[in-house]
Amino acid sequence: MNPEGKAPPIPDLMRWVFWFALISAIGLYFFFLQISDISPKPSAEGDGMLKKVLLFVGLVLMVVSLGVKHFVRHRMRPAGEAGITPNLFAAYIMALALGEAPAIFGLVLGFQGEPMKDYLPLFVMALVTLVLIAPPFFFPKEEA
Repeated sequence: MNPEGKAPPIPDLMRWVFWFALISAIGLYFFFLQISDISPKPSAEGDGMLKKVLLFVGLVLMVVSLGVKHFVRHRMRPAGEAGITPNLFAAYIMALALGEAPAIFGLVLGFQGEPMKDYLPLFVMALVTLVLIAPPFFFPKEEA
């Protein structure tokens, strides 16, 4: 911490490293599902409740992740103005984690033997979310 009580800004490279690591992880999850030898689940088995729940929760987490971005950006204060300035980096990590969660749900569905048409929307949700919270879109220009 510096004398004013503010944490030093996180370097741009570190922000991109975290973002790229999670984008890469999503790609690896999908790749592992494609090369794994998981027997398809019989279509008559179950009513797909797990799929519906994970799709719904994945969509909710996508919205929450994007909401974190907008909440933080609208609470930013100019330097020297009184008020609470959110910890941008902590909010960024939280938004990244929430944004990646749908891909993990897709991985779960894939390992359960669901067809690609059932888990692909979760991977797309995660990728879209992470693209929308990339460092240039998340951090204000003066902070970046």
